[in-house]
Amino acid sequence: MWEKRSSGYFIAETNLYQTDKDNQIISKNTQYQVSPSLPSETLESALKKQEELNNSRNTISSNIILSNSNIWDEVWENIDTYLENFLKEIQKQRKISTNTIKNMNSGFNYLKLFCVKGIVPDLQFYKYVQNSMEMLPKNFLRGKEWKKVSIADIKKNVGSSNYEKLDAQTINKHLNFHKQFFAWLEYNHEKYNTNIDKLIPLFEENEVAKVEYSEKDLRAIFDYDLKEDCRDFFSIALYTGMRMSEICSLKSSNIIDNCIKVFDGKTKNAVRIIPLHINIKKIVLDRAKNTTDSGHLIFNGNSSAIGKKLNRTLNKIILDKDKSLHSFRKNFSQAMEEVEVGEEKYKDYLMGHSISSVRQKHYNLGKINVDKLREIINNIVINY
Repeated sequence: MWEKRSSGYFIAETNLYQTDKDNQIISKNTQYQVSPSLPSETLESALKKQEELNNSRNTISSNIILSNSNIWDEVWENIDTYLENFLKEIQKQRKISTNTIKNMNSGFNYLKLFCVKGIVPDLQFYKYVQNSMEMLPKNFLRGKEWKKVSIADIKKNVGSSNYEKLDAQTINKHLNFHKQFFAWLEYNHEKYNTNIDKLIPLFEENEVAKVEYSEKDLRAIFDYDLKEDCRDFFSIALYTGMRMSEICSLKSSNIIDNCIKVFDGKTKNAVRIIPLHINIKKIVLDRAKNTTDSGHLIFNGNSSAIGKKLNRTLNKIILDKDKSLHSFRKNFSQAMEEVEVGEEKYKDYLMGHSISSVRQKHYNLGKINVDKLREIINNIVINY
């Protein structure tokens, strides 16, 4: 931001940050760009003034940091406690799924890379954070190959790199979590104010819409030498239309009267009852019988890690980038379109979509006729 100083020059500050091998910020330099404010002033005089300011930038930078460090350093030293309190409070205020909490914690792990002693989380600093995250490998926090590689080293070699980087959607999501945290911090402790809400999100390219599997695809998938967990997972996804995170969260307590009761999910509409199709009834009931209420029916509930594993398996069998684990949900939806019985609102309900009827949403309080749901499910035919 340009600011007019008493010298008659417009001056813009640029903060430069340096990280160590552990990705911690160890120094901050402030450089100044000077522009003449009057036509009579020459470029030479502006450059001379800029050089004078840059020569004294260490002193100026120290003053800038020290004026705020006592406030923010207390936050960085107790960042885990602050984040824990933030998450507890928003969980009280509104319903948040377990998967969303996991995503938020992932975003805050990136926050911890950058916010250390002496740093003020202002707009200029967050431009640096945003720029740095664009260069980071997708598995930077998990990949063993990045354990001893600093952000500074990554930036230095980014031009010759061939790793998959964090995408714009992921970066925007993480930084949005940061904004929510700082907004909460400012609301509860007025001395902690920042202007990062003015940060402009990165442009997100539209994702290619996933398409359903063909009969040939499904035959290839289920004829493949799959491990039992994978095969059962794919079968449940195909005959319920459930999202990956919803299947991963299933426990024996979700299985009631030959139905799957989804207690929470991606949206409030995800809460629903799905009668068991004959083709997965034995699979689900056997798994529910052989696990406890606290244990998961399949895998361990970690939808992020499991999703990647399952998609890698599918990608070996079906070489089509437009098809993935989500395609099973498309197949289920397409199969319901072929069912002649059942009203559209029941089909929307089974997909976990919003029901537009005011009577159903507000007067019937979301109550649904399970027999009508079961009639739709029993008429679903998926050939392969």
